[in-house]
Amino acid sequence: MTHPNARDRAPGRQGPAYRLEDLVGCGCLDDALGSLRAACFRAGLIIVIAGPAGSSKTTMLDALSAYIPCGQRNLVVGEVCGAEALDVLRVMAHDPHVALTTVRSASPDEALPRLASLARQAAPTPCSRSVADSARRCVDVIVHLEQRDGSPRVVEVAQPITSPRGAVGLATLACRDPDSPGGRLRHFPVTARIAARLRAQGQPIPAAFCEDRFRRADGGGR
Repeated sequence: MTHPNARDRAPGRQGPAYRLEDLVGCGCLDDALGSLRAACFRAGLIIVIAGPAGSSKTTMLDALSAYIPCGQRNLVVGEVCGAEALDVLRVMAHDPHVALTTVRSASPDEALPRLASLARQAAPTPCSRSVADSARRCVDVIVHLEQRDGSPRVVEVAQPITSPRGAVGLATLACRDPDSPGGRLRHFPVTARIAARLRAQGQPIPAAFCEDRFRRADGGGR
């Protein structure tokens, strides 16, 4: 990996300028989402932080990097903006401990197409059609940030999913409620894939994202 923004992180590094607790305190995200994000990171899920320029993507990246498990090395890649995206996808596909990168996009739906488009700049022609599939398979969670009222805000957190017919979409894990004061975050159950990954690594699923919570709220049983 030769990307100039790549940083090999390991225990003993300097701490980040911001912690997730700081971002919770300023309203960028809430406690439940902060807990979920930390659990996803500790479980080795690959997270792409997306958003327009100036949306504090790097701040979020550095805050999450504090959750690298003790004794484990991670490659944390700053914003990809060119053909180096192909190297990023290749490393993600072969190293389960590569967990964080950022990409510029206007919405969560644009994050993976943008990453794939950048990667195709360097992909050999016979391989270019598989790049989008590689991006979808490698990325576990997309976190989309925007600046609102002069402060960074997590607008949506989503997971790439594939329908039985092969269509690619996103499952929303959290999003801003436009009808609530200050646009509080709404939470949704984690998908079965994320739940299985978290449990396999002994990571708790925050109650706000548990399926049972929503069943009880609807009056249903377990």
